[in-house]
Order: sequence, then structure tokens, then C-alpha cells
Amino acid sequence: TTEIYTLSLHDALPICDASARRCYQDVLNEKKTRDFKGTVNILLSLNTNGSAKAVKIMGGTLNNKDVETCLVQTIKDFEFPKVDRSGDIQYVYKFEPQY
Repeated sequence: TTEIYTLSLHDALPICDASARRCYQDVLNEKKTRDFKGTVNILLSLNTNGSAKAVKIMGGTLNNKDVETCLVQTIKDFEFPKVDRSGDIQYVYKFEPQY
């Protein structure tokens, strides 16, 4: 069975936040509206070597396929810390305009 990690690995996700934010920012720049904001809930399955085994969108309020697809690819490409056991991380990205 896999475990749901909530602390140490969970802390690694904000590190890749800048890359994840670019996914949102690119679409925001196209939409040009401050109303484009919301959350994206992800489930990350992590291997012991720190690589992502799978990244799934589990819901949220943003509901934008472009952001979600970019986010999945960005997280898959990110190198996480090595861990003793593989497991799953649930994380919620919150996106809103910075201006």
C-alpha cells in the first residue's frame, strides 16, 4: 500500500511553485481578466528516487485544461527529494492574479 505524505514531501511542492505559477500566468495573460482564479487539486505518486510516477488532477475550481496539462507536465519533470518509501501526496495549488 502507498502512504499519503502530508509534511516533508508536501513541503517540496511549493518549491516547484514558480514553474507551476507560469502555467497559470501564461493563460492569465491570454485571458486578460482578474476573474480568472481558482484552485487545482493534484495527487502526486512519487517513486523513492524522487521522480513522479504519476500526477493526476483531482478537481478544483479553476477548471482550465491548458493550466492543468501544463501543471501535470511541470510536476512530472520536477525532481523531488529521495524518500524511503514511495507514496502519494495531495496538494492544492491556489492561483489568482498578482496585480
